[in-house]
Amino acid sequence: MKSDLKVLLIWFFPVITCFVFELSFAEFRGYSVKNLIENSFIIGVVILSLSFIRNEDIRRLLLKLFYLVLVISFCIESIYFYVFDTYFSTSAIFIFLETNLDEVMEFSQNYFDFNIALLLLINFIFGIWFLFRKPSSLNLNYLKYSRYLKLIAILTFSATLYGTGYYFSNFQYQFIKGVIEYRSEIDKYESSGITNPEGDFEDVKFKGDETPHTFILVIGESTTRHHMGIYDFHRSTTPKLSNLKSDLLIYQDVISPHSHTIESLQEALTLNNFKSQTESTIIQLFNQAGFKTYWFSNQNPIGIYDTLLSKIAKASDEVQFTNMANYGSTTPFDEVLLPLLDDAIADQEQNTLVVLHLLATHGRYQLRYPEQFEVFTGTTQSPFRSESNDVHINTYHNSIVYVDHILKQVISKVEAKKNKSYVLYFSDHGEEVFLDKDFFGHNDLEQPTRSMFDIPFILWRSDHFKNQYALDYEPNRPYSIQDLIHSVSDLSQIKFKRQDLSKSIFSDQFKPFKRIISGEKNYDTYFKK
Repeated sequence: MKSDLKVLLIWFFPVITCFVFELSFAEFRGYSVKNLIENSFIIGVVILSLSFIRNEDIRRLLLKLFYLVLVISFCIESIYFYVFDTYFSTSAIFIFLETNLDEVMEFSQNYFDFNIALLLLINFIFGIWFLFRKPSSLNLNYLKYSRYLKLIAILTFSATLYGTGYYFSNFQYQFIKGVIEYRSEIDKYESSGITNPEGDFEDVKFKGDETPHTFILVIGESTTRHHMGIYDFHRSTTPKLSNLKSDLLIYQDVISPHSHTIESLQEALTLNNFKSQTESTIIQLFNQAGFKTYWFSNQNPIGIYDTLLSKIAKASDEVQFTNMANYGSTTPFDEVLLPLLDDAIADQEQNTLVVLHLLATHGRYQLRYPEQFEVFTGTTQSPFRSESNDVHINTYHNSIVYVDHILKQVISKVEAKKNKSYVLYFSDHGEEVFLDKDFFGHNDLEQPTRSMFDIPFILWRSDHFKNQYALDYEPNRPYSIQDLIHSVSDLSQIKFKRQDLSKSIFSDQFKPFKRIISGEKNYDTYFKK
């Protein structure tokens, strides 16, 4: 019995260390206890299941292999909970599969700390020690008991996991489920027709006059309006836009439907949000309206597969991704997009749509701007002040100053065209940076904050555009970019059969609607609690 107890302690050591890690360094919640029970039952199922293998060499090999898999999965679950204050889920797998190596390295550099290093080091040392122990130390005497008793125990453990719902946060379950669902999503993208030049829009007509028009969509990255000076933030993070304030329409209550890029822009840039067999995108709409379309992105174009955004971009007449950097240290600044914009709008004889997808304010904020934009240093007014938090806050604010500079450059270049033009800027989602929570980043699973969804939505129009086309400006309309295609088509004087002006923030027919975030929460009631 003593030998059995010793072997069991070896197996349960990583479970205990992860539980102690969560209790010591993360906010205590019932999840940690549930995770302890779930992981313990998983160990029981694995040990008992492998005991049915008669060949001792194969059984010992599989025991070692499964031990390492379990140690790694337990650590991932605990680290994820420690960083994001929520359980590991399918969404995490989706995000991982849509992430490139550059972003993985940035994530590690952002969140890796001594506590995580200590957990990994302890379990790594113990795992290596386990692998090189004598084969006899892997045996448990009671595993020689009746096969029926072992089968009953396996079924009992499994039924308990299922009945309590504790299995739901299991890493292996979520990983397999996530990969299958992600592959299904990729197949859906492939068959949807979004890479074709034209979509399934009917009766598309451009209602503008025959002179050239230049329309620019600037998609920001991880930018919350709560840290922008033009939205009355106490720091002057947007001095150039603030100087243009009288020429801008600034919308005060616009949100993103998700706190991650792919999910949010999937809704913003498509007509059906992939709820039908075929899909049509905003690029295809402009193609059908006779515009020449451009997509210029400073985001890395691929994860493990082509991302949704690179597929949407393929429908454009011209596509260019400027960011091919590795390991998160040499990503180009967003200004590399400006010469491409110059070339795209040089033609004076055609209607033009240009999409600029920025990188600034993403991830390691200090890498997103040139040295001359190091404006903010020192202490901050965050309610979660610390020396390290101040560094993150200051670099985030500096990256917003750089975005402000880029937007001013874009507006100046378009204004110089002296035609009917606009520049519409919005962010794919927001970012929590020690404003409502002692955390920086975005994760909308368990305890999201307003800053993760509250985004800037700013419109500049040329004088020629304003004189020709009127719009209904109500700065406080509650709006979500889930219906962006209806707003942008309305703004751009493009009509099509399924256009719904009640979903256009620029229309006098606009009607407020239920704003859903994270796929299930009502934004306007969730944050009133």
